[in-house]
Amino acid sequence: MPFVNLTRATLRSAELGFFGVMVLTDVHTPLLTQMMATEFLNRYSIDDHIESICEIYRERCGFMLDCLDKYMPDYVRHTNPEGGLFVLCYLPEGYNSVELLKIAIAKKVAFVPGNTFMIDIEAPSNCFRLNFSSVPCDRIEYGVKMIAEAIKEYK
Repeated sequence: MPFVNLTRATLRSAELGFFGVMVLTDVHTPLLTQMMATEFLNRYSIDDHIESICEIYRERCGFMLDCLDKYMPDYVRHTNPEGGLFVLCYLPEGYNSVELLKIAIAKKVAFVPGNTFMIDIEAPSNCFRLNFSSVPCDRIEYGVKMIAEAIKEYK
């Protein structure tokens, strides 16, 4: 089996440290997790699981949106998802989310910079993605606070 194909941008991101490289490269579900999900679906009711997990995600999403409104500077915009697992945040033009990530990592928090999803991944991006699905509310609040601090320190 071949090793993960690391892009030039990812290799250059080594200055972000292991945690930063992990964030930039780990944007999909590992094979083992997929196999566990398959076994779960074979054994249990997917409808019951969807009902329970939707409530958890709805609560966490709402909480993250409240935290974003409370802690982020007024010039940071964000989506208001009606589904899914992520909130996309937009910084003013001229901001580079990879550079912001370096400051955030120093605060022990991270996000996925917008250029990860672009054709030209070396181009700067002023947006970033936050995940609310796998983090409890107390960690969501801490993370949003730290990212807000990082944004204020950026410029």
